[in-house]
Amino acid sequence: MENIDLFPKNDPGGISSLTKHLKLMIIPKGEYIINQGELASEMYFILQGLVEIVLDDGTSITTLGEGKYFGEMALKTGEPSLRTASIFCLTDVSVAILTIDDFNLICESYPSFKLKVFVSNLQSLD
Repeated sequence: MENIDLFPKNDPGGISSLTKHLKLMIIPKGEYIINQGELASEMYFILQGLVEIVLDDGTSITTLGEGKYFGEMALKTGEPSLRTASIFCLTDVSVAILTIDDFNLICESYPSFKLKVFVSNLQSLD
């Protein structure tokens, strides 16, 4: 978890609070984690493995690996929305999942985490 730049580095309480809300999942190579157009209600942190971001027309946007995250747009409004791309596993992938409800709960105690998620999202659009 220390490789994920959104997590507070010098705040053990913040890291502990955040990580106890995460759900772990392993997705095998060749599977989709999310599909474009489906309901989005959580974000994902890649703990191990490599994924590809793909549009419905087959266009590959980029690949992401350990320490990266995706799906943060689902947290932006605080309500479920629709996915704008699919995430395909190029290898076996381990992820930690943060739901909208848990994100909102964490942000009550750690508003700086919410700011980091939104700022990183804006920077990724540049």
